[in-house]
Amino acid sequence: MEVMWSTDVLIAVLLIVATSPLLYSLWGIFNMMWLTPRRAKRIFEAQGFTCLPFRFLFGNLPELGSIMLETHSRPMSHISHDIGRHAFPYYYRWTEQYGDRCVYFHGSEARTFLSNPVQLKEVLSTKFSQYPRLLRRPDMVNIVDDAVLQLDGERWALHRRILNPGFFVEKLKAMVPTMAACTMDMLERWNLPMGESREVDVAQEFRTLSADIIANTAFGSSYKEGIQIFELQQEQLRLALRISRTIYIPGKRFLPTSFNRHCWKVEKQIAEVICQMINKRLLESSTVDSGDRYGNDLLGLLISAMKNESTGNGKKMTIGITDIIGECKTFFLAGHETTATLLSWTFFLLAVHSEWQERVREEVQAVCGLSNPPTVDALNQLKLAAMVLNESLRLYPPAAVMTRKTNRDTKLGKITIPEGTVLMLPILAMHHDARYWGPDVNEFRPERFSDGIGKACRVPGAFMPFSLGPRVCIGQAFTFLEAKVVLSALLQRYRFQVSPEYKHSPVYMLTLQPQYGVPLVVERI
Repeated sequence: MEVMWSTDVLIAVLLIVATSPLLYSLWGIFNMMWLTPRRAKRIFEAQGFTCLPFRFLFGNLPELGSIMLETHSRPMSHISHDIGRHAFPYYYRWTEQYGDRCVYFHGSEARTFLSNPVQLKEVLSTKFSQYPRLLRRPDMVNIVDDAVLQLDGERWALHRRILNPGFFVEKLKAMVPTMAACTMDMLERWNLPMGESREVDVAQEFRTLSADIIANTAFGSSYKEGIQIFELQQEQLRLALRISRTIYIPGKRFLPTSFNRHCWKVEKQIAEVICQMINKRLLESSTVDSGDRYGNDLLGLLISAMKNESTGNGKKMTIGITDIIGECKTFFLAGHETTATLLSWTFFLLAVHSEWQERVREEVQAVCGLSNPPTVDALNQLKLAAMVLNESLRLYPPAAVMTRKTNRDTKLGKITIPEGTVLMLPILAMHHDARYWGPDVNEFRPERFSDGIGKACRVPGAFMPFSLGPRVCIGQAFTFLEAKVVLSALLQRYRFQVSPEYKHSPVYMLTLQPQYGVPLVVERI
Protein backbone atom coordinates (compact mmCIF):
# COMPACT_ATOMS: atom_id res chain seq x y z
CA MET A 1 0.00 0.00 0.00
CA GLU A 2 1.39 3.35 -0.98
CA VAL A 3 2.03 5.71 1.94
CA MET A 4 1.22 9.33 1.31
CA TRP A 5 3.34 11.86 3.18
CA SER A 6 1.61 15.12 4.04
CA THR A 7 3.35 18.39 3.34
CA ASP A 8 3.57 19.14 7.09
CA VAL A 9 5.31 15.82 7.81
CA LEU A 10 7.81 16.35 5.00
CA ILE A 11 8.62 19.83 6.25
CA ALA A 12 9.09 18.51 9.79
CA VAL A 13 11.44 15.75 8.59
CA LEU A 14 13.45 18.21 6.53
CA LEU A 15 13.74 20.59 9.48
CA ILE A 16 15.02 17.79 11.73
CA VAL A 17 17.62 16.72 9.14
CA ALA A 18 18.69 20.30 8.50
CA THR A 19 19.02 21.25 12.15
CA SER A 20 20.59 18.03 13.50
CA PRO A 21 24.20 19.21 12.95
CA LEU A 22 23.34 22.47 14.69
CA LEU A 23 21.66 20.61 17.57
CA TYR A 24 24.65 18.30 17.84
CA SER A 25 27.02 21.28 17.98
CA LEU A 26 24.89 23.05 20.57
CA TRP A 27 24.82 19.90 22.69
CA GLY A 28 28.61 19.64 22.45
CA ILE A 29 29.02 23.25 23.56
CA PHE A 30 26.56 22.76 26.46
CA ASN A 31 28.37 19.60 27.53
CA MET A 32 31.79 21.30 27.41
CA MET A 33 30.73 24.56 29.06
CA TRP A 34 28.37 23.21 31.77
CA LEU A 35 28.10 19.44 32.21
CA THR A 36 31.84 18.62 32.14
CA PRO A 37 32.92 21.20 34.76
CA ARG A 38 29.95 20.30 36.99
CA ARG A 39 30.95 16.62 36.80
CA ALA A 40 34.57 17.48 37.65
CA LYS A 41 33.38 19.54 40.61
CA ARG A 42 31.34 16.62 41.99
CA ILE A 43 34.22 14.13 41.62
CA PHE A 44 36.76 16.43 43.27
CA GLU A 45 34.52 17.47 46.15
CA ALA A 46 33.68 13.82 46.89
CA GLN A 47 37.42 13.31 47.51
CA GLY A 48 37.76 16.23 49.90
CA PHE A 49 38.97 18.88 47.44
CA THR A 50 37.81 22.48 47.78
CA CYS A 51 36.41 23.81 44.51
CA LEU A 52 36.19 27.54 43.94
CA PRO A 53 32.67 28.66 42.92
CA PHE A 54 31.99 27.80 39.28
CA ARG A 55 30.46 30.47 37.07
CA PHE A 56 29.12 29.62 33.65
CA LEU A 57 31.49 30.63 30.81
CA PHE A 58 33.87 32.59 33.04
CA GLY A 59 34.73 30.13 35.80
CA ASN A 60 37.22 31.90 38.09
CA LEU A 61 38.95 33.92 35.40
CA PRO A 62 37.68 37.27 36.73
CA GLU A 63 39.21 36.59 40.17
CA LEU A 64 42.42 35.27 38.62
CA GLY A 65 42.75 38.32 36.39
CA SER A 66 42.08 40.66 39.29
CA ILE A 67 44.78 39.01 41.42
CA MET A 68 47.31 39.17 38.59
CA LEU A 69 46.50 42.81 37.79
CA GLU A 70 46.71 43.85 41.42
CA THR A 71 50.04 42.08 41.99
CA HIS A 72 51.79 43.14 38.79
CA SER A 73 50.65 46.76 38.92
CA ARG A 74 53.70 47.52 41.04
CA PRO A 75 57.11 45.92 41.65
CA MET A 76 58.13 44.16 44.84
CA SER A 77 58.92 46.52 47.70
CA HIS A 78 62.52 45.31 47.93
CA ILE A 79 64.89 42.82 46.39
CA SER A 80 64.09 39.37 47.73
CA HIS A 81 64.33 35.90 46.25
CA ASP A 82 61.06 34.91 47.91
CA ILE A 83 59.28 35.67 44.64
CA GLY A 84 56.45 33.11 44.52
CA ARG A 85 53.63 35.38 45.69
CA HIS A 86 54.59 37.97 43.11
CA ALA A 87 55.36 35.74 40.12
CA PHE A 88 52.54 33.20 40.68
CA PRO A 89 50.15 35.08 42.97
CA TYR A 90 46.87 33.22 42.48
CA TYR A 91 48.50 29.87 43.27
CA TYR A 92 49.80 31.11 46.62
CA ARG A 93 46.62 33.00 47.51
CA TRP A 94 44.29 30.11 46.76
CA THR A 95 46.42 27.33 48.27
CA GLU A 96 46.94 29.37 51.44
CA GLN A 97 43.19 30.01 51.63
CA TYR A 98 41.87 26.59 50.56
CA GLY A 99 44.83 24.24 51.04
CA ASP A 100 46.87 22.23 48.53
CA ARG A 101 43.81 20.23 47.44
CA CYS A 102 41.95 23.00 45.68
CA VAL A 103 40.39 23.29 42.23
CA TYR A 104 39.63 26.39 40.18
CA PHE A 105 37.97 26.82 36.80
CA HIS A 106 39.74 28.42 33.87
CA GLY A 107 36.56 29.23 32.01
CA SER A 108 34.86 25.82 31.91
CA GLU A 109 38.11 23.90 32.43
CA ALA A 110 38.82 22.40 35.87
CA ARG A 111 42.39 22.96 37.04
CA THR A 112 44.21 21.72 40.12
CA PHE A 113 47.76 22.10 41.45
CA LEU A 114 50.39 19.40 41.96
CA SER A 115 53.58 20.40 43.76
CA ASN A 116 54.63 17.10 45.32
CA PRO A 117 57.78 15.66 43.68
CA VAL A 118 56.38 12.12 43.84
CA GLN A 119 53.21 13.16 42.01
CA LEU A 120 55.17 15.19 39.48
CA LYS A 121 57.44 12.24 38.75
CA GLU A 122 54.40 10.08 38.00
CA VAL A 123 52.86 12.71 35.72
CA LEU A 124 56.07 13.62 33.88
CA SER A 125 57.91 10.31 33.88
CA THR A 126 56.50 6.96 34.97
CA LYS A 127 53.01 7.50 33.48
CA PHE A 128 53.72 10.41 31.15
CA SER A 129 51.65 8.98 28.28
CA GLN A 130 48.49 9.31 30.41
CA TYR A 131 49.07 13.04 30.83
CA PRO A 132 49.52 14.70 27.43
CA ARG A 133 50.57 18.28 26.89
CA LEU A 134 47.88 20.91 27.18
CA LEU A 135 46.71 21.78 23.67
CA ARG A 136 46.33 25.42 22.82
CA ARG A 137 42.89 26.96 22.76
CA PRO A 138 41.32 26.67 19.31
CA ASP A 139 41.38 30.47 18.97
CA MET A 140 44.96 30.83 20.21
CA VAL A 141 47.71 31.91 17.81
CA ASN A 142 49.88 29.08 16.53
CA ILE A 143 53.18 29.61 18.35
CA VAL A 144 54.74 26.14 18.66
CA ASP A 145 52.26 23.70 17.11
CA ASP A 146 53.51 20.85 14.87
CA ALA A 147 56.70 20.59 16.92
CA VAL A 148 58.27 18.38 19.58
CA LEU A 149 57.24 20.78 22.34
CA GLN A 150 53.52 20.22 21.75
CA LEU A 151 53.21 16.89 19.94
CA ASP A 152 52.26 13.59 21.58
CA GLY A 153 52.38 9.90 20.68
CA GLU A 154 54.09 8.63 17.55
CA ARG A 155 54.55 12.07 15.99
CA TRP A 156 56.35 13.28 19.10
CA ALA A 157 58.57 10.17 19.12
CA LEU A 158 59.43 10.69 15.43
CA HIS A 159 60.35 14.34 15.90
CA ARG A 160 62.39 13.52 18.97
CA ARG A 161 64.41 10.86 17.12
CA ILE A 162 65.09 13.24 14.25
CA LEU A 163 66.23 16.06 16.53
CA ASN A 164 68.31 14.04 19.01
CA PRO A 165 71.49 13.91 16.85
CA GLY A 166 71.53 17.71 16.76
CA PHE A 167 72.19 17.74 20.50
CA PHE A 168 74.81 15.00 20.78
CA VAL A 169 77.83 15.98 22.87
CA GLU A 170 80.21 16.28 19.92
CA LYS A 171 77.75 18.54 18.09
CA LEU A 172 77.44 20.78 21.13
CA LYS A 173 81.21 20.99 21.58
CA ALA A 174 81.55 22.14 17.98
CA MET A 175 79.15 25.02 18.72
CA VAL A 176 81.31 26.59 21.44
CA PRO A 177 83.48 28.72 19.09
CA THR A 178 80.34 30.13 17.45
CA MET A 179 78.81 30.89 20.83
CA ALA A 180 81.99 32.64 21.92
CA ALA A 181 82.22 34.63 18.67
CA CYS A 182 78.63 35.87 19.00
CA THR A 183 79.35 36.89 22.60
CA MET A 184 82.45 38.83 21.56
CA ASP A 185 80.40 40.63 18.91
CA MET A 186 78.03 41.81 21.65
CA LEU A 187 80.92 43.04 23.78
CA GLU A 188 82.34 44.97 20.83
CA ARG A 189 78.99 46.73 20.52
CA TRP A 190 79.23 47.71 24.18
CA ASN A 191 82.62 49.30 23.40
CA LEU A 192 83.47 50.26 26.97
CA PRO A 193 87.02 51.59 27.57
CA MET A 194 88.98 50.21 30.52
CA GLY A 195 87.79 51.58 33.86
CA GLU A 196 84.61 53.15 32.51
CA SER A 197 81.05 52.08 33.25
CA ARG A 198 77.52 52.61 32.01
CA GLU A 199 74.04 51.24 32.58
CA VAL A 200 73.00 48.29 30.40
CA ASP A 201 69.68 46.46 30.33
CA VAL A 202 71.23 43.01 30.22
CA ALA A 203 67.82 41.37 29.74
CA GLN A 204 67.49 43.03 26.33
CA GLU A 205 71.14 42.40 25.46
CA PHE A 206 70.86 38.71 26.27
CA ARG A 207 67.71 38.39 24.20
CA THR A 208 69.61 39.68 21.19
CA LEU A 209 72.68 37.58 21.96
CA SER A 210 70.85 34.30 22.52
CA ALA A 211 68.82 34.90 19.35
CA ASP A 212 72.06 35.41 17.44
CA ILE A 213 73.52 32.20 18.88
CA ILE A 214 70.49 30.01 18.15
CA ALA A 215 70.25 31.42 14.62
CA ASN A 216 73.92 30.71 13.89
CA THR A 217 74.25 27.31 15.55
CA ALA A 218 70.87 25.78 14.65
CA PHE A 219 69.94 27.45 11.38
CA GLY A 220 73.15 28.75 9.85
CA SER A 221 71.95 32.35 9.72
CA SER A 222 72.91 35.50 11.59
CA TYR A 223 70.70 37.52 13.88
CA LYS A 224 70.19 40.08 11.12
CA GLU A 225 68.75 37.37 8.86
CA GLY A 226 66.60 35.91 11.62
CA ILE A 227 65.42 39.17 13.17
CA GLN A 228 62.14 39.08 11.25
CA ILE A 229 61.21 35.76 12.87
CA PHE A 230 62.12 36.94 16.36
CA GLU A 231 60.16 40.19 16.03
CA LEU A 232 57.14 38.39 14.57
CA GLN A 233 57.23 35.81 17.37
CA GLN A 234 57.32 38.56 19.98
CA GLU A 235 54.21 39.99 18.34
CA GLN A 236 52.62 36.53 18.51
CA LEU A 237 53.34 36.39 22.24
CA ARG A 238 51.64 39.75 22.74
CA LEU A 239 48.64 38.52 20.76
CA ALA A 240 48.57 35.28 22.77
CA LEU A 241 48.53 37.25 26.02
CA ARG A 242 45.51 39.25 24.81
CA ILE A 243 43.66 36.10 23.77
CA SER A 244 44.40 34.34 27.07
CA ARG A 245 42.60 37.12 28.93
CA THR A 246 39.36 36.59 27.03
CA ILE A 247 36.66 33.93 27.18
CA TYR A 248 36.75 31.29 24.46
CA ILE A 249 33.72 31.57 22.16
CA PRO A 250 33.45 28.68 19.65
CA GLY A 251 33.61 29.87 16.05
CA LYS A 252 34.79 33.39 16.88
CA ARG A 253 38.26 32.67 15.46
CA PHE A 254 36.81 32.29 11.96
CA LEU A 255 35.32 35.78 11.87
CA PRO A 256 37.37 38.23 9.72
CA THR A 257 37.74 40.79 12.50
CA SER A 258 40.68 43.19 12.39
CA PHE A 259 42.28 41.31 15.31
CA ASN A 260 41.89 37.90 13.66
CA ARG A 261 43.21 39.20 10.34
CA HIS A 262 46.28 40.54 12.12
CA CYS A 263 46.86 37.16 13.81
CA TRP A 264 46.57 35.38 10.45
CA LYS A 265 48.96 37.86 8.83
CA VAL A 266 51.67 37.42 11.49
CA GLU A 267 51.49 33.63 11.30
CA LYS A 268 51.68 33.71 7.49
CA GLN A 269 54.70 36.03 7.58
CA ILE A 270 56.59 33.71 9.95
CA ALA A 271 55.92 30.72 7.69
CA GLU A 272 57.09 32.69 4.63
CA VAL A 273 60.39 33.71 6.25
CA ILE A 274 61.13 30.15 7.39
CA CYS A 275 60.26 28.80 3.93
CA GLN A 276 62.79 31.24 2.48
CA MET A 277 65.45 29.79 4.82
CA ILE A 278 64.52 26.26 3.76
CA ASN A 279 64.58 27.11 0.06
CA LYS A 280 67.95 28.81 0.46
CA ARG A 281 69.39 25.68 2.10
CA LEU A 282 67.90 23.45 -0.63
CA LEU A 283 69.46 25.64 -3.30
CA GLU A 284 72.84 25.45 -1.60
CA SER A 285 72.54 21.66 -1.33
CA SER A 286 72.22 21.28 -5.09
CA THR A 287 75.98 21.85 -5.40
CA VAL A 288 76.86 19.19 -2.78
CA ASP A 289 77.15 15.57 -3.90
CA SER A 290 77.71 13.69 -0.64
CA GLY A 291 77.95 13.90 3.13
CA ASP A 292 75.69 16.24 5.07
CA ARG A 293 74.44 17.87 1.92
CA TYR A 294 71.81 19.91 3.79
CA GLY A 295 74.18 20.86 6.60
CA ASN A 296 74.80 19.24 9.98
CA ASP A 297 72.86 21.75 12.04
CA LEU A 298 69.26 21.50 13.20
CA LEU A 299 67.82 22.81 9.94
CA GLY A 300 69.91 20.33 7.97
CA LEU A 301 68.60 17.42 10.06
CA LEU A 302 65.02 18.53 9.49
CA ILE A 303 65.43 18.92 5.75
CA SER A 304 67.15 15.52 5.50
CA ALA A 305 64.18 13.98 7.30
CA MET A 306 61.78 15.70 4.92
CA LYS A 307 63.76 14.30 1.99
CA ASN A 308 63.65 10.87 3.65
CA GLU A 309 67.44 10.72 3.80
CA SER A 310 67.89 10.35 7.56
CA THR A 311 67.68 7.15 9.55
CA GLY A 312 66.91 6.27 13.12
CA ASN A 313 66.62 2.88 14.81
CA GLY A 314 67.38 1.26 11.47
CA LYS A 315 64.52 2.83 9.55
CA LYS A 316 63.80 5.86 7.44
CA MET A 317 62.15 8.86 9.07
CA THR A 318 60.23 11.50 7.19
CA ILE A 319 58.39 14.71 7.99
CA GLY A 320 56.70 17.45 5.99
CA ILE A 321 57.26 21.15 5.45
CA THR A 322 54.70 21.99 8.16
CA ASP A 323 56.75 19.98 10.67
CA ILE A 324 59.94 21.85 9.74
CA ILE A 325 58.22 25.21 10.13
CA GLY A 326 56.89 24.11 13.53
CA GLU A 327 60.30 22.99 14.80
CA CYS A 328 62.02 26.13 13.48
CA LYS A 329 59.46 28.30 15.26
CA THR A 330 59.91 26.31 18.46
CA PHE A 331 63.68 26.58 18.54
CA PHE A 332 63.77 30.19 17.41
CA LEU A 333 61.47 31.00 20.33
CA ALA A 334 62.28 28.53 23.10
CA GLY A 335 65.93 28.23 22.10
CA HIS A 336 66.66 31.82 22.91
CA GLU A 337 63.90 32.70 25.42
CA THR A 338 65.05 30.12 27.98
CA THR A 339 68.73 31.01 27.77
CA ALA A 340 68.12 34.77 27.77
CA THR A 341 65.97 34.42 30.89
CA LEU A 342 68.55 32.23 32.64
CA LEU A 343 71.36 34.68 31.84
CA SER A 344 69.34 37.71 32.92
CA TRP A 345 68.54 36.30 36.35
CA THR A 346 72.04 34.88 36.81
CA PHE A 347 73.74 38.23 36.25
CA PHE A 348 71.16 39.92 38.45
CA LEU A 349 72.01 37.43 41.22
CA LEU A 350 75.74 37.97 40.77
CA ALA A 351 75.22 41.75 40.86
CA VAL A 352 73.29 41.44 44.14
CA HIS A 353 75.72 38.92 45.64
CA SER A 354 79.06 40.48 44.71
CA GLU A 355 81.09 38.01 46.76
CA TRP A 356 79.96 35.19 44.47
CA GLN A 357 80.60 37.32 41.41
CA GLU A 358 84.22 37.72 42.52
CA ARG A 359 84.61 34.02 43.28
CA VAL A 360 83.33 32.96 39.86
CA ARG A 361 85.45 35.65 38.16
CA GLU A 362 88.57 34.34 39.86
CA GLU A 363 87.73 30.81 38.71
CA VAL A 364 87.10 31.95 35.14
CA GLN A 365 90.31 33.97 34.94
CA ALA A 366 92.32 31.12 36.45
CA VAL A 367 90.93 28.63 33.93
CA CYS A 368 90.42 30.76 30.81
CA GLY A 369 92.88 33.60 31.33
CA LEU A 370 92.10 37.29 31.27
CA SER A 371 90.84 37.53 27.71
CA ASN A 372 91.00 34.16 25.95
CA PRO A 373 87.68 32.92 24.54
CA PRO A 374 86.37 29.97 26.58
CA THR A 375 87.08 26.53 25.17
CA VAL A 376 85.24 23.25 25.74
CA ASP A 377 87.96 21.95 28.06
CA ALA A 378 87.95 25.17 30.04
CA LEU A 379 84.17 25.15 30.42
CA ASN A 380 84.28 21.66 31.93
CA GLN A 381 86.49 23.02 34.72
CA LEU A 382 84.16 25.85 35.75
CA LYS A 383 82.63 24.20 38.83
CA LEU A 384 81.61 27.39 40.64
CA ALA A 385 79.97 28.73 37.50
CA ALA A 386 77.92 25.54 37.20
CA MET A 387 76.83 25.85 40.84
CA VAL A 388 75.74 29.46 40.31
CA LEU A 389 73.76 28.57 37.18
CA ASN A 390 71.97 25.73 38.99
CA GLU A 391 71.09 27.98 41.91
CA SER A 392 69.78 30.57 39.45
CA LEU A 393 67.63 27.87 37.82
CA ARG A 394 66.32 26.92 41.25
CA LEU A 395 65.41 30.42 42.44
CA TYR A 396 64.28 31.77 39.05
CA PRO A 397 63.32 28.78 36.86
CA PRO A 398 62.50 29.95 33.30
CA ALA A 399 59.74 27.32 32.98
CA ALA A 400 58.10 28.31 36.27
CA VAL A 401 54.88 26.43 35.55
CA MET A 402 54.17 23.32 33.47
CA THR A 403 50.79 21.94 32.47
CA ARG A 404 49.40 18.54 31.60
CA LYS A 405 45.84 17.36 30.87
CA THR A 406 43.95 14.16 31.51
CA ASN A 407 42.33 12.67 28.41
CA ARG A 408 40.22 10.28 30.52
CA ASP A 409 39.40 9.65 34.18
CA THR A 410 42.79 8.83 35.69
CA LYS A 411 44.09 7.56 39.03
CA LEU A 412 46.98 9.57 40.44
CA GLY A 413 47.98 7.68 43.54
CA LYS A 414 44.70 7.42 45.45
CA ILE A 415 43.15 10.44 43.73
CA THR A 416 40.78 10.23 40.77
CA ILE A 417 41.41 13.00 38.28
CA PRO A 418 38.34 13.59 36.06
CA GLU A 419 38.67 13.62 32.29
CA GLY A 420 39.59 17.02 30.88
CA THR A 421 41.26 18.32 34.05
CA VAL A 422 44.37 20.45 33.62
CA LEU A 423 47.16 19.71 36.09
CA MET A 424 49.15 22.81 37.03
CA LEU A 425 52.71 21.86 37.98
CA PRO A 426 54.19 24.87 39.83
CA ILE A 427 57.92 24.21 39.47
CA LEU A 428 58.64 27.62 41.01
CA ALA A 429 56.73 26.72 44.18
CA MET A 430 58.51 23.38 44.51
CA HIS A 431 61.91 25.08 44.08
CA HIS A 432 60.97 27.46 46.92
CA ASP A 433 59.54 24.87 49.31
CA ALA A 434 61.40 24.67 52.64
CA ARG A 435 60.29 21.04 53.03
CA TYR A 436 62.60 20.10 50.16
CA TRP A 437 65.40 22.68 50.48
CA GLY A 438 65.57 23.66 54.16
CA PRO A 439 64.97 26.93 56.03
CA ASP A 440 67.36 28.86 53.75
CA VAL A 441 65.23 28.01 50.70
CA ASN A 442 64.87 31.66 49.61
CA GLU A 443 68.56 32.48 49.99
CA PHE A 444 71.11 32.49 47.18
CA ARG A 445 73.44 29.66 48.20
CA PRO A 446 75.17 28.06 45.18
CA GLU A 447 77.21 25.87 47.53
CA ARG A 448 74.14 23.66 47.99
CA PHE A 449 75.05 22.24 44.55
CA SER A 450 78.71 21.62 45.42
CA ASP A 451 78.18 17.84 45.53
CA GLY A 452 75.91 17.76 42.49
CA ILE A 453 72.21 18.09 41.87
CA GLY A 454 71.33 14.78 43.51
CA LYS A 455 72.53 15.91 46.95
CA ALA A 456 71.38 19.52 46.73
CA CYS A 457 67.84 18.94 48.04
CA ARG A 458 66.28 16.73 50.67
CA VAL A 459 63.85 14.99 48.31
CA PRO A 460 64.97 13.45 44.99
CA GLY A 461 63.28 15.06 42.03
CA ALA A 462 62.54 18.41 43.69
CA PHE A 463 64.79 20.17 41.16
CA MET A 464 63.42 20.07 37.63
CA PRO A 465 64.05 23.33 35.73
CA PHE A 466 63.99 21.45 32.41
CA SER A 467 61.12 19.07 33.25
CA LEU A 468 61.61 15.35 33.84
CA GLY A 469 61.29 11.97 32.18
CA PRO A 470 61.07 11.14 28.47
CA ARG A 471 59.90 14.68 27.65
CA VAL A 472 62.77 16.41 29.43
CA CYS A 473 63.85 19.49 27.49
CA ILE A 474 65.91 18.36 24.51
CA GLY A 475 67.90 21.59 24.56
CA GLN A 476 68.91 21.67 28.22
CA ALA A 477 72.58 20.82 27.54
CA PHE A 478 72.67 23.46 24.79
CA THR A 479 71.23 26.09 27.16
CA PHE A 480 73.63 25.26 29.99
CA LEU A 481 76.64 25.26 27.67
CA GLU A 482 75.68 28.60 26.13
CA ALA A 483 75.14 30.13 29.57
CA LYS A 484 78.61 29.00 30.66
CA VAL A 485 80.20 30.53 27.55
CA VAL A 486 78.51 33.90 28.07
CA LEU A 487 79.08 33.91 31.83
CA SER A 488 82.80 33.25 31.50
CA ALA A 489 83.37 35.74 28.65
CA LEU A 490 81.61 38.58 30.48
CA LEU A 491 83.11 38.01 33.92
CA GLN A 492 86.58 38.00 32.38
CA ARG A 493 86.10 41.62 31.32
CA TYR A 494 83.30 43.27 33.30
CA ARG A 495 82.04 43.87 36.82
CA PHE A 496 78.28 44.16 37.42
CA GLN A 497 76.28 46.14 39.98
CA VAL A 498 72.52 46.59 40.36
CA SER A 499 71.41 49.92 38.87
CA PRO A 500 69.42 52.34 41.07
CA GLU A 501 66.78 52.14 38.31
CA TYR A 502 66.21 48.41 38.81
CA LYS A 503 62.69 47.35 39.86
CA HIS A 504 62.33 43.81 41.15
CA SER A 505 59.26 42.26 39.53
CA PRO A 506 59.54 38.67 38.27
CA VAL A 507 56.43 37.78 36.24
CA TYR A 508 55.52 34.59 34.43
CA MET A 509 54.80 35.15 30.71
CA LEU A 510 55.82 31.99 28.84
CA THR A 511 59.03 32.18 30.86
CA LEU A 512 59.81 33.83 34.21
CA GLN A 513 60.72 37.31 32.98
CA PRO A 514 61.83 40.55 34.65
CA GLN A 515 58.83 42.84 34.12
CA TYR A 516 60.94 46.02 33.96
CA GLY A 517 64.11 44.55 32.51
CA VAL A 518 67.43 44.09 34.34
CA PRO A 519 69.35 47.38 34.25
CA LEU A 520 72.84 46.83 35.65
CA VAL A 521 75.83 49.13 35.93
CA VAL A 522 78.55 47.48 33.84
CA GLU A 523 82.20 48.39 34.49
CA ARG A 524 85.12 47.41 32.22
CA ILE A 525 87.93 45.87 34.28
